[in-house]
Amino acid sequence: MEEEKKLTKTYDIRLLKRLGKYLVKYKKFLIVSTLLVLISMGIEISLPYLTKLAIDNYIIVKDIEGVKRIAFLFISLLILSTLVSYGYIYAVAYAGQSAMRDLRMEVFSHLQKLPISFFDKNPVGRLVTRTANDVNRLTDFFTEVVVGFFRDGFLLIGIIVMMLRLSPRLAFISFIVIPPLAFAVSIFRIKIRKAFRKLRVALAKINAYLNENITGMKETQLFNREDLNYKEFRDINFTHYRANMDQVVVFGVFMAIVPLLAAAGTAIILFYGGYGVIGNVMSLGVLVAFLSYIGMFFRPIHELAQKFDIMQGAMAACERIFLLLDEKSEDRKSQCLELTRKGFIKGSRLNSKTIHEDIEFRNVWFKYNKEWVLKDVSFKVEKGETVAIVGPTGAGKTSLASLLLRFYEPQKGTIFADGVDIRNIDKLSLRSNIGFVMQSTFLFGGSVKDNIRLWNPEISKEKVKEISLQVNIDKFIKRLPQGYETDVKERGIAVSEGEKQLISFARALIFNPSIIILDEATSSIDTDTEILIQDATKRLVAGRTSIVIAHRLSTIKDVKRIIVLHKGEIVEQGTHSELLDKKGLYYALYRLQYR
Repeated sequence: MEEEKKLTKTYDIRLLKRLGKYLVKYKKFLIVSTLLVLISMGIEISLPYLTKLAIDNYIIVKDIEGVKRIAFLFISLLILSTLVSYGYIYAVAYAGQSAMRDLRMEVFSHLQKLPISFFDKNPVGRLVTRTANDVNRLTDFFTEVVVGFFRDGFLLIGIIVMMLRLSPRLAFISFIVIPPLAFAVSIFRIKIRKAFRKLRVALAKINAYLNENITGMKETQLFNREDLNYKEFRDINFTHYRANMDQVVVFGVFMAIVPLLAAAGTAIILFYGGYGVIGNVMSLGVLVAFLSYIGMFFRPIHELAQKFDIMQGAMAACERIFLLLDEKSEDRKSQCLELTRKGFIKGSRLNSKTIHEDIEFRNVWFKYNKEWVLKDVSFKVEKGETVAIVGPTGAGKTSLASLLLRFYEPQKGTIFADGVDIRNIDKLSLRSNIGFVMQSTFLFGGSVKDNIRLWNPEISKEKVKEISLQVNIDKFIKRLPQGYETDVKERGIAVSEGEKQLISFARALIFNPSIIILDEATSSIDTDTEILIQDATKRLVAGRTSIVIAHRLSTIKDVKRIIVLHKGEIVEQGTHSELLDKKGLYYALYRLQYR
């Protein structure tokens, strides 16, 4: 919410220039729209002048045929103006919508290239807002504000020129209302910025509170917090109400002042213009044209207030989007050696190497913020060997997996794959060679089949079924309403934790990785499912270099080497029985679980 408190400028030329780069691609449409706007404004400005001609040349002398000709021309110009207006609005909207489509694709593409550390610091809701809501605000800015300002700018210039041409003296007299109008606009701009900022902060608080409470609804009802939450939300909602009312007051005052000044301008023209008509210094047609022009002059000023909110929101959205795009993305292909497997990566321009699955951590130090999570960690996993990593919560077990996958980089030390520093290995091919079964499995909205093969069309349904049999998930899938085609919904709501884990085992196995990492894959399941997962684990790690991060020590009794971590350091290594005989930390952890 801190970013919502920043007082964004009404407009920022740097942001507008940067935003304009997305429009360059569609400059032909902008050129066409400019020409159409000029034609439209020419038509609109000519209508009061036609009225002047009709009055002075035909109505006063009672020339009916002349009046008919002017009326026919008037209607024809109105029809033409309608068609031209549609054309320029469509052209500008097309350019704006297309540019924003490109911008949204760039934001989405950039998000996928950002390091995992970025997502640790930024809530999902905020990032969704950048890609969806903020880009939509810019779309509204182009289709409503830019089109309007573009048109109104030409209109005001044309009106001033025509008024000066018809009667310079009356024009300068009518311009008396411009200084107070400019003063009102400047005060309005300052006041509305402050009101808009307060409203934006209040709205951000409402969104954050709603998100938190809806997400935690089970806890709310479990601990009977409904009344307390209601009172807290009532206060936040009232703050939003007051901020909204402050904005309404500012708008109301300005919207009342503009018509008042317009009426004053009309009165001035009526007085001096009427005096001129009576004294035969000015024609009646000129007076009528001036009255039309003064009404047209104040219309864009009146609309300014209505578009100001869109302008403010668009500039804030623009600033946030470019801050996101300025985030440094992962460098995935610099000075890289590419790992390959038979039938996997083809036609690579990088130097290639077939992975032999040796892994070594050598004097690795790592921290997320200030405190070291891993301290001088060194160990090696030979080809085909399975090594278990155990330790208390916060010992640094999962950090080892994150470093091997290059989600993060160690501050000191080196991690090797086949004797090659993994910092010199292409991240995409490195991760493609590693099967990672996470502690918490995420299922996408879609069928069970597609969640296992991750929408890879080269993997057949028969292959999915074969792998599902191997990891003991086939029976569960067949019980579902549509079997493998059943939609598990977003986050897999209708699937138990154990079933999610088995799906993640199938997902890892189906891509036939060289290295397997199991991150506490049995930490939150029942005993029966644990037996199925243990059997699936044996199939998954067979013949592969494997790192098993274990929470339940019963699952790693048969592992030939167990590494015990404590506060980021390796304190013990050995087999299950050897570590029990040492009666050290592993022995203490084992007694805690099986006392």
